[in-house]
Amino acid sequence: MNRRILVDDKLAPSILNGGRFSWGHNRICNFQKSDIPFLILMKLQFHQASLDLIKSDAFMTDPPALLAKYPPSVREWYSLANGVSLLTQYSNQDVPLPPEKFVPHEYKDKELIEFMYENQGVVWWAFEFNELDDPPVYINLDPPPDNWVLCCDRFSTFIYTRLFDFYHWLDQNNIVMGSGRPVGASMEKNLQNEFSLEPVTYGWPGARQIRFSQGGIKITIHDDSQQSISNWYFSADSPEALRNIFNHFKHLFEWYHPHDLAD
Repeated sequence: MNRRILVDDKLAPSILNGGRFSWGHNRICNFQKSDIPFLILMKLQFHQASLDLIKSDAFMTDPPALLAKYPPSVREWYSLANGVSLLTQYSNQDVPLPPEKFVPHEYKDKELIEFMYENQGVVWWAFEFNELDDPPVYINLDPPPDNWVLCCDRFSTFIYTRLFDFYHWLDQNNIVMGSGRPVGASMEKNLQNEFSLEPVTYGWPGARQIRFSQGGIKITIHDDSQQSISNWYFSADSPEALRNIFNHFKHLFEWYHPHDLAD
């Protein structure tokens, strides 16, 4: 049986020789090469908030050598034993690529590495291959031709928002959708006063994606003023909480699903 070692901030392994791990810490544990386990349970530098969100531990594997050239945030995520499978699970059947199948793109003055595409190829996601530890993510809108726009300023933010948006996706009883007018400045301010603001992303679906949370309640809004529409997605840990939060905003919607949720 493979041994697992719990590593926290006070005991962060560098494991430079045997496991080819380097997490930017100058702390070296007394491991011999033969002692290194296949799985290491540790606290992450870039993606801990994402795993905390889904209540998952970070089990690291010995990463493929090809990851060494990529930014630390990317290396950290794809060194997770289930990094690729989590992006598959928390999606609408989108297709994440393992590192050996990353696709390089040149766009203007940027070198982009495609790591995921939408289930019908409508959009692609890529991180910028640059000197930053946690590089920005770009989204290619309905190629060809290429139309790369900034999605978010950090790869770790992208990962977090994917897990946030699809947290309840597998249980349709805990999701409700509504469609109405674009989110105006006044409504956005009210939302920020009432809920915790989560990361905002851009590009698709909608011109921007605004997120809020409150306990187990999650709200994702695909807002598009040019198309004069916003699509709201509510999810919660219980049907009762979902019903309450949806009824709080139901008056904003011209259409919603499922229709039997509202009182």
